[in-house]
Amino acid sequence: MNDKTAETSTRHTINQTIQSLAMALEDTAEFQAFREASLMIAKDDAVQNLLRQADIHRVALQWGQGDEAEHMAALQHLQASLESYASVQACRQAEQAMKRLC
Repeated sequence: MNDKTAETSTRHTINQTIQSLAMALEDTAEFQAFREASLMIAKDDAVQNLLRQADIHRVALQWGQGDEAEHMAALQHLQASLESYASVQACRQAEQAMKRLC
């Protein structure tokens, strides 16, 4: 078996393992809670607005635009604001439950 064939075989095995894990997790209460919490965030207009604002600051930092300290302060403020929303808190809790499961 050459290196390319071995690499392809390894990738295939990894993909199968990932799919098997995903299928096993899909039926758990933890995954269902995480899915519902993610949908709550997607439907929460206020949270989506804060996430869009955070994205603007992250892109500006990435491209070296504007004042770095101001962008960092804005991101910290936005993160703190996000954490006050019930939908975000529920998603964080569900995420932690999923991590414990895995």
